[in-house]
Amino acid sequence: MKTLNRLFSRVILALCLGLASAVHAEALTSQQVEQFIAAMPELMALGEKYQDTKQADIDPARPLSSGLKQMQKSGPEYADFRELAARNGFESAEQFAEVGDRTMQAYMLSSSGVSPDQAEALYQQGVANVKNDKSLNAEQKALILSRMANSHRRNTDSLKTASPDIEAVRPHKAALDKLFE
Repeated sequence: MKTLNRLFSRVILALCLGLASAVHAEALTSQQVEQFIAAMPELMALGEKYQDTKQADIDPARPLSSGLKQMQKSGPEYADFRELAARNGFESAEQFAEVGDRTMQAYMLSSSGVSPDQAEALYQQGVANVKNDKSLNAEQKALILSRMANSHRRNTDSLKTASPDIEAVRPHKAALDKLFE
């Protein structure tokens, strides 16, 4: 498993690139966000403790949940993670991982400083720039525009699915800023 510290680096990168797009039934609550924040120091300590554990592919959109899944509900790393979740008021290790992933996703999206309208305007300007770039041939333009469209769709989907969670995270932004410095 990758260390939990590396997971945070990956989720930050992934969220900045708009790769997170999970759909959630209910919005996070402020209490869940508080519980996750309270657990962060211990979570980071676990990351350090298991930093030499075998590395595996982690879903950058859901680093905690996918890392937990790869533990296959066994071993000392899973036991420690499960105990950490219980000590911090979570029903299960899986709930803790999901809340953590969603909290980090909402935090990163809310911290981006780009509104949906601004993101759309930037996308449209990028499309226009590519179309008007005389140094690119038609095939290159088509490839770039296709990739831009896919990325834009993921970004838009991420913002839509995270919007309810952003409301729960917003009051805790200062505490999260300190954690992710």
